[in-house]
Amino acid sequence: MDETNQEIELNGKLNVHIIRANNLPNADIDIGGKVKKFFSKATREDFSDPYVVVLLGKARVIKTMVIDDDLNPKWDEKHSIDVANKCSTVEFAIKDKDAVGSELLGKHEIPAHTVESGQLIKEVVNLVDNKGNPIPDATLEFSIQFIPPWALPRDHEVPDMYFPLRRGCRVTLYQDACVEEGFPDTQEIRTHNGRYVAPSAWDDVAKALREAQRFIYITGWSVHTPVRLQRGEGQPQSTVGHLLQEKALKGVKCLMLLWSEKTSTSVTAGMMDTHDVETLNFFKGTNVEVVLSGRFKDDPEKPISKLRSVIESHVASTCFTHHQKTIICDADGLAGDGRRRLVGFVGGLDLTNGRYDTPVHSLFKTLRTTHCDDFYQKCAVVKAECGPRQPWHDIHSKIEGRIVYDVLLNFKERWKKQAKNKADLLEDLSPEDYDIDGVVDDNPSDTWNVQLFRSINSDSVSFKENFINRLLKKSGKNTEASIYKAYIHHIRRANKFIYIENQYFLGSAHAWDKPATKAIHLVPIEIVNKIIRKIKDNEDFTVYIVIPMFPEGDPIAAATQEILQWQCRTMEMMYKRLADCLRTSDRPGGRELTEYLRFYCIVNREADLPEDICVGSTAVETNLQSTR
Repeated sequence: MDETNQEIELNGKLNVHIIRANNLPNADIDIGGKVKKFFSKATREDFSDPYVVVLLGKARVIKTMVIDDDLNPKWDEKHSIDVANKCSTVEFAIKDKDAVGSELLGKHEIPAHTVESGQLIKEVVNLVDNKGNPIPDATLEFSIQFIPPWALPRDHEVPDMYFPLRRGCRVTLYQDACVEEGFPDTQEIRTHNGRYVAPSAWDDVAKALREAQRFIYITGWSVHTPVRLQRGEGQPQSTVGHLLQEKALKGVKCLMLLWSEKTSTSVTAGMMDTHDVETLNFFKGTNVEVVLSGRFKDDPEKPISKLRSVIESHVASTCFTHHQKTIICDADGLAGDGRRRLVGFVGGLDLTNGRYDTPVHSLFKTLRTTHCDDFYQKCAVVKAECGPRQPWHDIHSKIEGRIVYDVLLNFKERWKKQAKNKADLLEDLSPEDYDIDGVVDDNPSDTWNVQLFRSINSDSVSFKENFINRLLKKSGKNTEASIYKAYIHHIRRANKFIYIENQYFLGSAHAWDKPATKAIHLVPIEIVNKIIRKIKDNEDFTVYIVIPMFPEGDPIAAATQEILQWQCRTMEMMYKRLADCLRTSDRPGGRELTEYLRFYCIVNREADLPEDICVGSTAVETNLQSTR
């Protein structure tokens, strides 16, 4: 086989610098000299609006910004991306962005085996068209270098991130909103300090909010004001709404950033049940500041097409959400000098309806007690008095120490972008008044090293200028994808096992037998590659992946079935690759696939129901358990 056409798998990191192009053809004028622009004013002085995409096989891994009306564009964009793609070539394609679609201006291909060598390739190349014909005088300047996984850093810290690793912090991990005292599954767990006592997330949240004296900042997908954080005999019964009102009346700055769900109104919770307009109206006339923020695309300085910009913003605000769930507030200091310190909460639990649950995940028994005014069910149409309720499983955390300031910085950056006219409401955290580092323990065995990750771009946040070089460029926008990068980094450095718990598990669609979606992220295929390396090295390694039986929503709805199909294709790809590896492996013992890769679906059933509970249907009684 000709080596130049040989398909190989590039698995590692690609560092790409796309510098400039020169003498590009003008695609905005057709052969007859007619202007081809649509939906915007067009003149005979219009030129191509070029951008560059980098393709590994058919998978697009890089897209630069669009530069308007320029046949000699200069991008000067640096991209550092993780790859795990089979390809025979690495293609640089320059395209012209039109109001609808795009067309090729020129391309250049490099054999994949040349890139795999790891040598720095820095060139000014002549461009060709789709048929391989040279385009007169058209050139592209770029550099590219491949780094294999074994040559990448393997430290705890994910390198070159917006937020660095913080040392000497404290982390409290929570399983679900509440863990009742004496929960049997934790009785036998031991720590270096003795028997493990499982903490309750919402108890600690309520305590932190009550003890705040200067500020409370909240970001959420949803906050529902009637929700009670604490329940049961002897517990304070104040709601989230009244608790925040009380703190604001005492002079505490209460600022809240919530996702603006387009279908919600003052009388309906919205299609996604976020209650955002209800929450906004509840706090009107109080000292609690609520800002509803949708996912809107910033208009570029020179939009190619106002229509395209409007369409993209409409799609973004309808289909995409703000999913951060954080609380930051002040707390009593530990240094003994009168200064306050910071505490924060980060994780998967919103302060909204349906989230209060315990590891028991009752379906029916708490309908008359704990959940009498908090019934939630998005997987079936049933009556609140009959059930079952939809259980809710999630992981949350409390953080203390320097890491909290990073979460605070995230809030400030979002607030300054999404609440520009209210930026002066932010608390000034002077070192005289606040112990930012918040020394929490003299015993190193009780401290954690913590790093903050997030997924966000310049549409939603005002990044610090001196940190811009740590960000990705996606379609010309500064983008932080550190959650994704952290996944890849820690999968590659895992030694004995990986445990993943998620609402969904689908991706690496470029590796499916029949790609059907743009979910081309590398998490599934990186897991497979890790297991294969361990098999070849004759080392034990197991991956445990926990997902719900159904993602939230009607199990038979088209959208849910599509997600399940994509998950099935993801699993199919993973097991097929592992099976191929095991067939050719000389590892003794004839081990099964599931000794390396295991999927679990959480399910719950409940017997001995109270006599006054009328079950909605036998189907939901026996098989509905959708958790997050």
